[in-house]
Amino acid sequence: MRDLQENGGPAPDASGLPSLEEHSLWMRFRKGSLLGNMLTALGRMRRVPRNALSSSRAARGDRRGGLRPVVGEERKFQAVCLIPAGPGDWEPLRDTLDSVLHYEGPGTKVVVVDDSSTDCRASVVQAEFPDVDVIRRGWPSAPPHNLPTVADGIDYALGKYSFDVLVKLDTDALATAASPSAAAARLFERDPRIGLAGTYRVGAEGLAETYDWDAWVLRHTVRWSPSVRRLLDRARSGGYDGAKVHGGVYALSRPALEAMKASGDLDWREPWWTPLGEDFWLSVMAFANGFTLGSLGGPGEPYAIASKYTPVSKERLLSQGRVAIHSVRRGNDGEDEAALRAFFRERRRGAQAGSGPIATDSSRPPGR
Repeated sequence: MRDLQENGGPAPDASGLPSLEEHSLWMRFRKGSLLGNMLTALGRMRRVPRNALSSSRAARGDRRGGLRPVVGEERKFQAVCLIPAGPGDWEPLRDTLDSVLHYEGPGTKVVVVDDSSTDCRASVVQAEFPDVDVIRRGWPSAPPHNLPTVADGIDYALGKYSFDVLVKLDTDALATAASPSAAAARLFERDPRIGLAGTYRVGAEGLAETYDWDAWVLRHTVRWSPSVRRLLDRARSGGYDGAKVHGGVYALSRPALEAMKASGDLDWREPWWTPLGEDFWLSVMAFANGFTLGSLGGPGEPYAIASKYTPVSKERLLSQGRVAIHSVRRGNDGEDEAALRAFFRERRRGAQAGSGPIATDSSRPPGR
């Protein structure tokens, strides 16, 4: 594995991201230079103040109407499923929540992090899903800077609940069988050294992930950010070699989360101008805190993750027994998001009509 600071050449990549040679000169400037990173970040931030104001007004309206963001009672759960949601995400969030609540048993707590939206706020979500916790961020992030949003959700879950596993899903991810958190719990139980797991090194279709894109983007971040250099130095001393767990769906063990919290890494904020996402930073933090990464998304494993499409056909996802998938924005056979969601939604409804509630996994370790 090449060191992360090297600007390696193009290579096949199972992540679904374009190879380096497919980037135009404009994209190379935007993603591969400090000035380009800064200009792109400023462009993404232009809606942040407006979104924050709209969200604040909606929250005040809920309070005047007697509505209060309700959170669950403190108790033990086997797992927490964390779903960040931003402005305009209500319809995909609604379907993703339906899939998670269908396939996860009562031993799993679902937490939505409202990234300062109007449509995914507590009053909207809990009107349909009353058992889901919703926490609101007063100042929205600017994607791909999702680390603060995810970190806030993790911090809330650690302080509120006792659990063994946290599974993070994007709003364009779905649970497709029982149970994404149980699959991760079994991996962490087999190898407690693993702190973060998902699609790692090999994707669902059997292609190797190369991480050249991250190396290409990171070179300016490392050059201009002392805090990033310090974090990477800690990770390399723990055996980090440049690989990461792919975003979309991934799982973290409770011991790893507690170590990240104790070290202050969950309070760390990436440079505002870097386009590297939270999956990259959490992978680095795992090594920096004495853990390794694990695979849940390769051939024969329970997750199937790619950046902007489903990595195999929807029929194969079911026949392979995949329990969590990403991304449903586009199908492997060219289907659009609406068609993919309808396909999996009909399967959930058919299971409810034909066999009753989804059985929970008896091999899952008990909650802490």
